[in-house]
Amino acid sequence: KDAGLPFDGVFKKLEQAKNAREEATLAKQIAASLRKEVGLLQARLNNVRKESDEVQKKLSMQGSLSDELRANLWSERQQLTDESRKLSDQILATREEMLMAEATAKAKESQAANEERELSRWWHYVLRLAITFAAVLLTMLVLRTIVNRRVSDPQRRYYLNKVLSLLTAFAIVVGLVFVFADQYQNLLTLLGLSVAGVAIALQEVIASMAAWFFIKGARG
Repeated sequence: KDAGLPFDGVFKKLEQAKNAREEATLAKQIAASLRKEVGLLQARLNNVRKESDEVQKKLSMQGSLSDELRANLWSERQQLTDESRKLSDQILATREEMLMAEATAKAKESQAANEERELSRWWHYVLRLAITFAAVLLTMLVLRTIVNRRVSDPQRRYYLNKVLSLLTAFAIVVGLVFVFADQYQNLLTLLGLSVAGVAIALQEVIASMAAWFFIKGARG
């Protein structure tokens, strides 16, 4: 459970991947909107600077401006300078928000990709397990059908079916080893569960062997 994806976490992983994709899309939209806003603010700043340059040219004219007009031009130039400063600060703040939104979008896309990669690996294991179990069970059913049809002796048929059960369990264990060959921790866990499963499936054989020792041994 610690090494791989637990079965009960599949839907949680799917939901997390979906949410990460949605958050990445939203962050991209916010970044695009902020980028557009930066463009508008930059255009406005260019116009303000152009107006400020024109005012400065008028102020540089000597002898053709009255004191009142010169004072108005100085006041207008000061207003344009203040507006230019505010626009510059606003552009810097908006660019920072845009960069944060872009970084968030990249982080969420990376998170969604990791979740989807883990889910893809999990589905790959499930598919290989399904194919392995299907192949083993189908082979067992075919062999059991052949034994039941062609072996008339009940005792011999019983032992053959037991041998088939043992071979089926062994084939499943071998299949699990090959499927989870790259997941050693999962492999050890599954092997432990498989041994327990084989013991349960062959409890009749194990009990019969124990009974045989008790029967053959002196006073049990």
